[in-house]
Amino acid sequence: MELLDAVENPTSAEKVDELLTALEQLSTQKTSELNSVINSLEFTRLRRLLGRDPAARLDTLNRLQQSAGTPYGSTLARALSMSANAKELPEVKTLAMQLLRSDNKAKQLDALHLLKHTNIQDADTRTYVIDLLQRNQGGDASLTLAAMETIRANGEASAERQAELTNTLSPYLHSDDVTLRAGGLRALAQAGGNGAEALQAFTEAALGEENPGVRAIAISALGEAKFQYEDVRSTLLNILADPNESKGAKAAAGRAIGVYPLDNDAEAQAIYASHKLEQQTETKQIGFN
Repeated sequence: MELLDAVENPTSAEKVDELLTALEQLSTQKTSELNSVINSLEFTRLRRLLGRDPAARLDTLNRLQQSAGTPYGSTLARALSMSANAKELPEVKTLAMQLLRSDNKAKQLDALHLLKHTNIQDADTRTYVIDLLQRNQGGDASLTLAAMETIRANGEASAERQAELTNTLSPYLHSDDVTLRAGGLRALAQAGGNGAEALQAFTEAALGEENPGVRAIAISALGEAKFQYEDVRSTLLNILADPNESKGAKAAAGRAIGVYPLDNDAEAQAIYASHKLEQQTETKQIGFN
């Protein structure tokens, strides 16, 4: 019998095992093409099965525990994290914590995928992710980015942890690697709260970041309405008023300041009105072209 015929309605342990075996073979054959495995029909059927069959989730978790750190383990970590009910298993968190404590980069990446997509982070897991970022400074960029994405995916940290998180991410905002600067700002914008340390980090990047895309992230973060208008007013208005500023920076600053009720200061209103007029003029010119 063909494998796909056998899993048309896969509920038995035997059929789960066939799917897991098929994915192990695919993972071994395509060690450098994880996306190809994830896009396979076998992966899709396993993921759907995991969403409705608790026994299948446990079987897959046991396989992951044995194969973590390998291409097959990465496949299973993603299947579990993308299934509908994986977060119901306390064993998922236990395994993720165990893998995070490993010195093996591939195992740590598997753990971060579990934490990011299953949304099972709590104070303990966030502590381990922050610790991983602290220990990995100057280390592997892919691991650092995965940790940043995990922090970002799970929302704002508690008030007690925000200062620590900001201090942990701040060194990355000055990295030579543009992807780390961008990842650090995105994580900080999502989880770092509205403390003075976060405001300073965004303000410095909004004014001094050389990469236009990364700078736009910082400028946009100032407009998420979690800061007081008085604390971002000068930075955003100066960007809008500077005739030498790039269009991208001005556009980001215009969107950011538009989140707040504009004050009654005549100069501020004139700067904002001039910016809106510039935008309208550019739109008309594009239309004529």
